[in-house]
Formats: sequence, structure tokens, C-alpha cells
Amino acid sequence: MRVIYIFIIIIMSLFGGKDMPKYEHITEYFNKTNEIILYINGEQTSYQTTSNIFSEVTDKLNTICIEAKEMPAFGVALDHETREALKEGVWVELIYSQTHEYNEMPFDSLLISINRDYTGFNIIRKQNGLYDGRCFYLNLEQNMAILYDFILSI
Repeated sequence: MRVIYIFIIIIMSLFGGKDMPKYEHITEYFNKTNEIILYINGEQTSYQTTSNIFSEVTDKLNTICIEAKEMPAFGVALDHETREALKEGVWVELIYSQTHEYNEMPFDSLLISINRDYTGFNIIRKQNGLYDGRCFYLNLEQNMAILYDFILSI
């Protein structure tokens, strides 16, 4: 049985995903983004990697996710409903220059609703221009106050 497992691993490494990095935790993708979009009550602003705001947002996002636990996500995104939801509240979208895949779920961007007192959040995947399909979920060890307060201070 062990030989079959090793054989499968070798075949997968030869033919699958050579140019697509694989990570062990969804948060590892947070640092691979080259653009973020902040949504505040429907108003969106984009920031590139050269921006201090980009650095602050990604640093604070990583801070609130220290020791975060991935949990089964029961959420499924529907494009129309997600776009309506973006008209209210605070959101962060992480934009990638190429399609990534995590747990066999591809994405071009990741969208997170930021709620000050929440200690967990769905991560909505966007692929081919649509927020559609299964989500990821993170259970945090703390609330999102530092990220939420920073975004509103911009």
C-alpha cells in the first residue's frame, strides 16, 4: 500500500501543478497578493504592493490570523448576493496575478468581510470574474478590531 502511495505522489509531482505553488494554510496566500481592494459601504479603493496602506492592511490581516484555525465552511457564495453585500460594511479583496488553488478550489481573488467584533470569517473565492462556489472559513483567536479600525481610519 505504501508503494502505491509513493507512486501516486511521484506521478502527481511529475504531471500536476508544477507552476502552481502549494501551501499548507489558506493564510499563506495572503502574502502572495499583488493588489488589494478595500470596500467601505460600496466605495472601493485599490492599493498596489508599493503602497504603505497595502502593507499595513496585509500586516494587520496576518496579525489577526495568527493561530487561526481552518474550519469546515458551510458558506457558498453566489455572485449576485455577494455583489449586493459589498454595498455595505467593510471588505478586503486580495487580488492575484494568476489563478491559485487551495483544497482543490481555484481562485483569482479572495474576499473577506471585516466585522470589528467577529472572531471568524468566510473567505469568498472569485474565479473568472464571479464570486461563486464554496468558501473557506477561519476561526480566529482574536477579533478583527485592529484591521477594521485601521481601514476606517484611512
